[in-house]
Amino acid sequence: MLILKLKTHEVTVNKQGEAVGTRVTPYIRLYAESGPPIFLQSGAYFYEGGEQVPEDAHPDWLLDMQKKCNPEALKACGFKT
Repeated sequence: MLILKLKTHEVTVNKQGEAVGTRVTPYIRLYAESGPPIFLQSGAYFYEGGEQVPEDAHPDWLLDMQKKCNPEALKACGFKT
């Protein structure tokens, strides 16, 4: 089961006492005037509340908006370009 993670960075302190930032799980947030926003992460689609969007419930605008995204950003979010 996939879970939507909106925390983009995690800061830890290494052995030398330096703060180190690491990227956790990237996501893309897409929205249209009709319907709720949809997040793309780990190759899946999620509603804002974190529940996964069923394949038969993808809004009509979703794929058109996804095609406009940067290919590298899509790849980082687990989508093939």
